[in-house]
Amino acid sequence: MLKLLKVLCVFFVMASCLAHAADGIKPKGGWKTVQVESHATIYDGAKNTARKHARTAAVQYALEEAIGPLVGITSRVRESNLVSTLADKIFSQATGIVKDFKITREWVEDGTLYISAACRVSEVALDGVLGPVMIDTLGNPRIMILIDERIGDKPSFSSITESETLKVFEKAGYAIVKPPSTASDISAARKSRDMNFLKEIAKKYGADVLVRGEAYASSFARQKIEGIDIYGVNSRVQLTAVLSNTGYNLGSDSVEKKTKGISAEDGAVKGFRAASPAAARNIVYKIAYALASGLEGAIPGRTVNVKITGVSSRNAQDINVLLQEADGVTSVYFRGYSDRTVTLDVISDKPAEEVAALLSDNGVEVDTIAFDIVEGHWISED
Repeated sequence: MLKLLKVLCVFFVMASCLAHAADGIKPKGGWKTVQVESHATIYDGAKNTARKHARTAAVQYALEEAIGPLVGITSRVRESNLVSTLADKIFSQATGIVKDFKITREWVEDGTLYISAACRVSEVALDGVLGPVMIDTLGNPRIMILIDERIGDKPSFSSITESETLKVFEKAGYAIVKPPSTASDISAARKSRDMNFLKEIAKKYGADVLVRGEAYASSFARQKIEGIDIYGVNSRVQLTAVLSNTGYNLGSDSVEKKTKGISAEDGAVKGFRAASPAAARNIVYKIAYALASGLEGAIPGRTVNVKITGVSSRNAQDINVLLQEADGVTSVYFRGYSDRTVTLDVISDKPAEEVAALLSDNGVEVDTIAFDIVEGHWISED
């Protein structure tokens, strides 16, 4: 719920600052300078947090300015499907780059922090890149990709489709779960259509979203051209994304390509290479749209980054289990442990204050609490 409110807040501020945006000045090289104004409410005196929210909203609006203004955005703000309307616009188009962000003026009125900012925005879209701001808004979902690839009635050993799909998701900014490719349960999962089995596999390897697919090449028409056998191949890639904890379908897509090769395998590989990125890019946006729109079964909550120093490896694991079993926690990502410091991302419907309180009750002295950060050190005896 907090995640959805965060997205709503960003979109509402985008709408409110639309009227304050100046016309962009287009320099050479596909960049233009945009002046934006945004604001955020200051809660409990947390001015830095308000500034962070206002800055995020301003960056989002500058991005929209580069992609193209939302027609009738002011009136659509009042519609009940605000999030789906705006998310569709954002995620159906490629994302630009916002750089050289500079706050030119800042002031406070009636408990609200306002900022004016200037930034340079690229007009050249980067296809399939969501960026860290959007990924964080979506709850930092971890993606696992399993694709059954076949050429005729034989399994393919190239894994071209899975590899090409993986590249697209990595480029978009999603965190990727990479289970051992030789594991017997992974090999079985690639071929399985049993959702309960697939959900167990995703849970075992810590994935929030499972992208399952089938890649199939057929129709090996053969003809001789200048004495060389040429095979005509029809390749089809179908991908489906589901939430691992519920099996809820976040979106599907299918792409077909016709290619030719000096062998059936050569033609199939060319077809898979062409079809996979197109299908994957569509799924990237469909996942983002579904999560941002708060559709049924979407990943709840927000991300709180937890960093605890002075902790043994055993206690680090205990903290991981403690957070995973806490009420309202969707998932915990164990980011790493080194130099007696453990770092985790906690996805839940709890604010940072409640995460901090839970840790404080279980052997951690909390040093810092921010909007999405909890830092502390271990004080309990091993």
